[in-house]
Amino acid sequence: FDTEIESIRTFDVNTQLSLHFEDKITIIPNTEAKKSTNTQVSILEYLPSNSVIWTKDIEYTKGILTDYFARAEEEYQKELILAALVDRCSNFGWNTEENIASCVKQEAYRDLQIQVSQTSGGQFPYAVVLSCIDSRVPVELVLDQGIGDIFSARVAGNIINEDILGSIEYACGVAGSKAILVLGHTKCGAVTSACKGVELGNITALLSKVKPAIANVQERNGDVEVEEVTKANVHQSIKEIRENSSILSDLENEGKIKIVGAIYHVEDGRVSYL
Repeated sequence: FDTEIESIRTFDVNTQLSLHFEDKITIIPNTEAKKSTNTQVSILEYLPSNSVIWTKDIEYTKGILTDYFARAEEEYQKELILAALVDRCSNFGWNTEENIASCVKQEAYRDLQIQVSQTSGGQFPYAVVLSCIDSRVPVELVLDQGIGDIFSARVAGNIINEDILGSIEYACGVAGSKAILVLGHTKCGAVTSACKGVELGNITALLSKVKPAIANVQERNGDVEVEEVTKANVHQSIKEIRENSSILSDLENEGKIKIVGAIYHVEDGRVSYL
């Protein structure tokens, strides 16, 4: 706060005499949500309960505090959103007794009829998921989500086109979703067909959008392996989201949304984040 804070004094609660005086203090909220190995504690941990802070302009200082901590809270909420998706995926995928019990408990407490009623007046999904149309990857089930929890955009090969991009822009730019998850999956028929050079009706144009991922893997590895192309294709979709949508790239640069990629394993239900 530069010179806005004049002093911080500590008083004896009985005599009201000043016990301690600090010339300057710097408060830096963790607005970028950076992880640290050190324990993070509140500024109040450093100040005794009998401290008083003098400022030149209390309203100005309150405004700065409010803004900084609002930004810190927004970053924290986005991290919670992604952590929630990771936890849901883990519960679905790892068939341990503990996780199976957790899933059963969560399912038991989800009343879809109540969710229908609760969302009838409006929707506030916290994330948008772009995934493939594959019948083995039902997004809400894979991520253990209910009615009104997420936006779901599905297209063969989880590729990006104008309509998909517009849908994601609506989710984040209008409805306020805070995270974009591009979810590919193993044994993807669209990616496999693209690797084999399949041409058939409108499928030809769709599969052509996987070609950049094929070229990327071929350049790196010298050959084309379907599961590697699947991963590269997720990264390609994320790249196109950032390059072809100024709305979404601006939101990401401003720290208002996060964009991540993952692979769903049809063999055992695991989700691996890239």
